[in-house]
Amino acid sequence: MLGTCNRGRRSEYREQYKRPEQEPNEEFKHGEKNIPPHCHLTTVVDNVFNYLLPGIVFAALAGEITHYPIVQGNIVASGFLYYFVGLVASRFGSLIIEPVLKRLSFIQFADYKDFVGASSKDPKLEVLSEVNNTYRTLCSVFSLSLLLKLYVRIEGRFPFLKGWDSIVLVVLLLIMFLFSYREQTSYIRKRIKANA
Repeated sequence: MLGTCNRGRRSEYREQYKRPEQEPNEEFKHGEKNIPPHCHLTTVVDNVFNYLLPGIVFAALAGEITHYPIVQGNIVASGFLYYFVGLVASRFGSLIIEPVLKRLSFIQFADYKDFVGASSKDPKLEVLSEVNNTYRTLCSVFSLSLLLKLYVRIEGRFPFLKGWDSIVLVVLLLIMFLFSYREQTSYIRKRIKANA
């Protein structure tokens, strides 16, 4: 499919753009809405990679600095687990790392309406935003690794916590994904207002 997206249409591109008097087919105009549906597969691949890489890095770090082995023997199970760990790291970055850095004035964001308007004029902004999010997720990975190490130290001092590991993890994940759901809903609402 990617081959069709990148190579299969070359002759049609050449045919359309060599005649200045002909308006390019709507399907080939720039902009997210006009990209052929099978080309959206590249976005899916990017998203998988953006979660998978941080998940693998966190699993490797966790295995080195704690007694929690996240690395799995089964390749398929490992892939899904690393993807989920990367997703968790991404959400942690969005909910914790980003607001803290904004509060400290370490980073400054443009108004969301301005971003939406600029994205329609400059499609590369979406790519830059993805790269930005990857850096934020990697910051989360390193922060979560330190927090995991801290938890292991606390657990060593308070042995009664050892039986509660799974429950603590599930409760924290539930809280985090509830807030992620709220944040995503707010994001969708903002985008609708910006495009209205």
